[in-house]
Amino acid sequence: MPFTYHIDKINEIVFVNAAGEFIAEDFRIHKRRLADDTDFDPHYGILLDLLSITKLRLSTAETGEFATSYIFHKRARRAYVTPRNEVYGMMRMFALLGDFKSDEFQIFRDMAEARRWLGLD
Repeated sequence: MPFTYHIDKINEIVFVNAAGEFIAEDFRIHKRRLADDTDFDPHYGILLDLLSITKLRLSTAETGEFATSYIFHKRARRAYVTPRNEVYGMMRMFALLGDFKSDEFQIFRDMAEARRWLGLD
């Protein structure tokens, strides 16, 4: 499974790590697993670590599906971290299709910066 997560109930954040190939079906499985976790709260923020993605296998339609069928509350803070232009561009499209505001969704190239934005450091 290329997606792993940890729910930090104290800081009210879900840490998600993606590694290897980013494939739509794997992401769907991850979303179902997370949504079924009894510790999951949709109001928590999310820090999605995309630093170890080796290949992006996601269509525009799948990106739109994920942008509009999220399991987190619409106003939950989301920080996504990637240094790769391909993944960064996909996340920008995700933000546009999901109509996220800048105070609830940011894409970073640096993990420390993302953590600061979420108030973790």
